[in-house]
Amino acid sequence: MFNKIRSDTRPFFRAGRHFAGGALLDVLSRGWHIKPLSSTCWCGEHAESSPEGRAYLDRPLVFVYRAGYRARGSVRLRVAQVAAAVKASIKNPELVRVVTEEHKLLASSELIDMVWTKTTLTEDVRSVLSSHAARGRRVFVDFVDGTDLPEIADSVYAYICASRTELNHRTRCGKRAWYVPHPVDPRIPRLEFERNSLRYGYFGRPWMVEHAEELAELECLPAEESLGDRKFDQLMGTAAQWSHHYSVRSFFGVGNFKPPTKVFVASRMGALFVGSRQDEEVRLLLGDDYPYLSENSSLEEVEKILKFARETFLTEPWNRGRNAMREARRESCDASIAESLLSHLDRENEC
Repeated sequence: MFNKIRSDTRPFFRAGRHFAGGALLDVLSRGWHIKPLSSTCWCGEHAESSPEGRAYLDRPLVFVYRAGYRARGSVRLRVAQVAAAVKASIKNPELVRVVTEEHKLLASSELIDMVWTKTTLTEDVRSVLSSHAARGRRVFVDFVDGTDLPEIADSVYAYICASRTELNHRTRCGKRAWYVPHPVDPRIPRLEFERNSLRYGYFGRPWMVEHAEELAELECLPAEESLGDRKFDQLMGTAAQWSHHYSVRSFFGVGNFKPPTKVFVASRMGALFVGSRQDEEVRLLLGDDYPYLSENSSLEEVEKILKFARETFLTEPWNRGRNAMREARRESCDASIAESLLSHLDRENEC
């Protein structure tokens, strides 16, 4: 009886008071019913495949998130949206499921592939993942920018990496790792790379960007992780006017990886990105030839690169930067994300 009570209340303890309402919805529902994306390509570079030419899953692919957290941006984008993109890209979309840790499917004997996502990767998951691995299930983990848990390494079949820096770290450590780019919020407008005037802007959490207060020409719009549609639309209405998106990032320390989401957002909005070469992830994505990365993250160098961007607006460096941003747009398209995950799964199934 005691174990039954613990099982019934565990989702609420894990979710905490702030997410208790969402946890109740997750407990009462029988899984999160995700529809396939109506169109998996928004970059315009992917030809739509016929149903006959799509991939086929050999066994169920189950995305696992923490009860109560479905409204969080990391879950909406990295769980629900990725699952929807995969569903739209395969012949048997019914095999893709999105469930909480307590779902009965995870307690069954069915042989499944499991993607344990950021919200679930806390200390109390170690024994659970070990049990699943011992039963022959393939356990994939997706930390995104969360804190690593070295203790689960023996249970992990492969690490799904939202950044190249994490991919490089995992492979250097001898781990099986896949690069699956981070999605872009579909509410963000898709705009062309056409600008008549130069404007610099940043939106996001103020403490995650350097020198915002010192740069008078930079427009800053504070934004939290979850915004209602009305506030979000207002934010996008302003951001759509920017020709350059600025993000010289602050980092939390070694071992905490950050996907290049600001670059991907700028690319979707038809803007160029301004950042720093000290941001290894941005440099790996855009390349050493990208013209609008400062030599380092000091205020002096950042001011130099902003001046250079102003002087070269709509000239050859701008065009070169635009080409790099178009590549970033293609990489972060939902079609590319599904293609990346499915190609890794397919290669593993052939081994």
